[in-house]
Amino acid sequence: MKLSAIYLKNFKGFKGTQKVENLENSLDDNENIILIGGLNGAGKTSFLEALFLCFYGEGAKKLYPTRGAKRENYTSYLISLLNNDIKTSGQIKLDMSVEILIKELPITSEVPRDVSFRRRWDFISDRGNLILENETFTILENGDLIEDLPSSEYQERINAILPYEVSQFFFFDGEKIQDFASDSDEEFANSLKDVLGINLYAKLSGDIGSVRMKILAEYNKNKDSNAKILEREREKMDLETKIDDFKSQIITLNDEIDNLDIDLEKINNETKRIMRLSNDNRDSISSRKEQLEENRESLEKDYLDISKDYLPFILTKGIFEELDNQLDKEDEYLRQLATQEAVEPKIDGIISEIFREEPEDIKLKPNQKRYFESKIDRVIRKFLLNGESIDLSEDIKIIHNLPPPDKIKIKQFFNTLNNSIIKSLNNKASQLKDIEITLDKIRQVNIRSGESSDETQKLDDTRRKIIEEIGRKKQQIEDFKFDIQESKNKLEIVNREITNWQNKAELNNKQKKEIEYCEKLQATIKDFQKKYQAKRTYELEEAIFEMWQNLTHKPDYIKAVKINPDANFEVKLFDYNNIEIDKTKLSAGEKEIYAISLLWALVKVSGKSLPIVIDTPFGRLDSSHRENLVTKYFPKASHQVILLSQDEEIVGRYYDLIKPCVAKSFTIYSINGESSITRGYPFAN
Repeated sequence: MKLSAIYLKNFKGFKGTQKVENLENSLDDNENIILIGGLNGAGKTSFLEALFLCFYGEGAKKLYPTRGAKRENYTSYLISLLNNDIKTSGQIKLDMSVEILIKELPITSEVPRDVSFRRRWDFISDRGNLILENETFTILENGDLIEDLPSSEYQERINAILPYEVSQFFFFDGEKIQDFASDSDEEFANSLKDVLGINLYAKLSGDIGSVRMKILAEYNKNKDSNAKILEREREKMDLETKIDDFKSQIITLNDEIDNLDIDLEKINNETKRIMRLSNDNRDSISSRKEQLEENRESLEKDYLDISKDYLPFILTKGIFEELDNQLDKEDEYLRQLATQEAVEPKIDGIISEIFREEPEDIKLKPNQKRYFESKIDRVIRKFLLNGESIDLSEDIKIIHNLPPPDKIKIKQFFNTLNNSIIKSLNNKASQLKDIEITLDKIRQVNIRSGESSDETQKLDDTRRKIIEEIGRKKQQIEDFKFDIQESKNKLEIVNREITNWQNKAELNNKQKKEIEYCEKLQATIKDFQKKYQAKRTYELEEAIFEMWQNLTHKPDYIKAVKINPDANFEVKLFDYNNIEIDKTKLSAGEKEIYAISLLWALVKVSGKSLPIVIDTPFGRLDSSHRENLVTKYFPKASHQVILLSQDEEIVGRYYDLIKPCVAKSFTIYSINGESSITRGYPFAN
């Protein structure tokens, strides 16, 4: 992995877009250093800050304090980074971005690719208040999104390549490097484990443990499979025994029915001999008699039901006919009376109107006028009153004077009585008469055939009992058949359950082996992890000691470096008397040399091919240590080392010592608070 370019837009002192490009060009084993110089406040530290922010976004927790007097959240921190000139430009929509171009990064597989990380923030200015509207993070290849890398996995892939805590060992501020000398906290231990690859095995063991727990949970659900199989096998045997027993009883009943059929045949033959009728004919007559008696009983019941409701009206049918006639007369009388009362007063008016204003030339004589008046009167009555006037003196009494709906109901009742009820009763009476005639004939046949004799009666009783017994046994057979089918249905269910539990038992056996395999695998991994941890710890101890010897001007001060993995990878230093050295009593320069030795050892032992970025590389080192750092650490720290130096660090003699290893150099300068970047190193002379 190599850093190729960094693009800053409206980021802190960098107004507009500022860029450092082709950082990877000309790098080789001899020239691995990129030197960036600038005065304090010019914007060097912004590069290191932009690097963390672009890689980790809100996850870069150490960039913004969340506790203490300067409590700051991520949003307020981002607003503080926006270039001040842009903030006060009066624009409503503002944006800030950081983009880093990376070469040879295995982002989606082991095959390295050239990609860029771009993180952008959009702001809205509302009455002088800045509001973070949106943050976008993209990973691009040749300017396009990577198709085989969903955006939901961006941060996960970055953390897999370079976890945030591990990044502190590769991108750091030289003035704060002494913080690494404090190695007793758990966070430091986990970071070491990540760098050395130890946590990978712990994670693998943990993942296998999670898989084991899932398998165990499934195993526990069906661990009694074999017991369930035995239980269902017993149910199966009970059901099969029942089915066999039912079948045996059916066979016995069929044998008994066959014997009863033989006895029934003998009785039928004896009855035929006595009565001189075949059983079929006798059965037919008997069946016919029973049917007729049932029909007679039904007809009599219907007859009585109808008679109960309508008999009083049938007996007084004549009275109701008179009532019907009276109602018709009353209707006709009242109708004509109403018509006459309406027309009579108008007849004289019509005649008077006809002869009013009679012309002089056709004036009628009195007798002629009376004739025409009489003629007109008769014509009007003919058409309006059906002839003549009603003789009100006729003896028509209004007895009922019922409303029309009541009259309609009475007439409908009369019609039903005459056309339906009486007709139905007559029909049923006729049927009853025919049934009695037929039954009488059957009785005569029975008398002639001797059916009423005691001997035939006994045969009939025996015959009836045999038939009833056969019926009972056949019903028992049907019941047993039902029981057999029901048992077969249950047996089918039990067989399915047995198969199901057998499958579960087979799966359980497989799961048991998988659990045992997981346990063995975990034990193997833990054992390997322990050995691997011991090996890596020893390598780290040797590497720390080696770099200490190279960098310090007191090589005999430390004889051995020991790391205790069980105590959060606490690093202990021992002198030549094998007495532990109190690291807190080391000088500031010694602490920095120790921290650099630790960082270099971590990079060396981890085998990670990552660039190293150091801000203020000399930190608090004295001159003797600085020379060792320039000649013995920077040239071998990584394949790409980016140094952000101010005017009192890599200058003069130190610049001359490091110059052969410098592949590229840049200057960051600031004019009126606005930072810019140019080629060349400002402190070369």
